[in-house]
Amino acid sequence: MEAPIRQPLSASSNLPANILVVEDDPSMRTLYWDLLTTAGHTVVLTECPVEARLCLRDCSPDIILLDLFFGEMNGLEAIPALLACAPLAKVIVVSAAEEGQMAMEALRRGAYDFLNKDEKDFAARLLLRVGQTLETVYLQRRIDIEIESRGGYAFGDEVIVGVSPVMREVFRLIDKVVLSGSNALISGESGTGKELVARAIHLK
Repeated sequence: MEAPIRQPLSASSNLPANILVVEDDPSMRTLYWDLLTTAGHTVVLTECPVEARLCLRDCSPDIILLDLFFGEMNGLEAIPALLACAPLAKVIVVSAAEEGQMAMEALRRGAYDFLNKDEKDFAARLLLRVGQTLETVYLQRRIDIEIESRGGYAFGDEVIVGVSPVMREVFRLIDKVVLSGSNALISGESGTGKELVARAIHLK
């Protein structure tokens, strides 16, 4: 039933992607398998975070779908551990738990998104969230490749120099603002490059 996971997305890749499922309910694992493989994704099914971490020794998923409750094990505690093994992956917590405080805590611990499996049209919502998350994954990796090749973030004839994780996050935020078309408030101390960021948003 399971399939070996492929290499992670590159800038030239299109969907589908690699998805690691961490779910102890057999019926939910079957649902994930049917939905995601039919959509063209490569899926690996695991029953608990411990098994998932073992799988991460040999695979690099783009998305990790994580339940919150595994008997005596808490899925919230597994989020940082899974991300430590797969730092490029996006964790989507999928649980029947009430949203609100639980969702906020999952996001605080590093999850990318939270989806309630008891909501109506769960299957459609899951596929939508997976697709949206993959767009973010693709964008981030494209930016990373461009940053590495140019030594920074290029816009027009200029480059904001920097390849550190903090600078990469700034560059990703610039692209998010550009893609959304939203207004942005740029704040920071004098000399931190606010004008460069504003010009990058304007010229992109």
